[in-house]
Amino acid sequence: MPSIVPSYLYTFFALMLIGTILIGTFSSFAYSLKHVPEEKMLKNILDYVAAKGIELINCVTASNEDATVKAVLSIPSSINHKQYWLRLGTDSEYALAEAGFGTVPAEALFKVYLLANVSASGEIIGGFGKALLTCRRTASGIYLSLSYLEG
Repeated sequence: MPSIVPSYLYTFFALMLIGTILIGTFSSFAYSLKHVPEEKMLKNILDYVAAKGIELINCVTASNEDATVKAVLSIPSSINHKQYWLRLGTDSEYALAEAGFGTVPAEALFKVYLLANVSASGEIIGGFGKALLTCRRTASGIYLSLSYLEG
């Protein structure tokens, strides 16, 4: 008789361990089902902004004089009720577009390199207004900026 009680306890603890492993596996799977589409949407938005930026750069490059081209970006205010940010910048050689989740631009989740010899700046946080992409060509170079549409 005394050997039956420990075997029940071992079975109980083994079932608890297996249950914990299953719960952890399913919660990890549910997390990935939710966050993978959000990241894909953010990547699509960043690709859209980068494509519009290159389009504007090509427009001002085609003109032989100083020019300014603007585009209002059609982007969502949030992704599944999560704030996101977009930022344009310039590293040592290339202009780049970055994006990430949150209300404070920090480390980028995604980066897209644009063209060389272009200066880029500006950032927006989704939900605070419409985004405006402006490209200027002057004698000193091509400037791409991201800001909010005023008005």
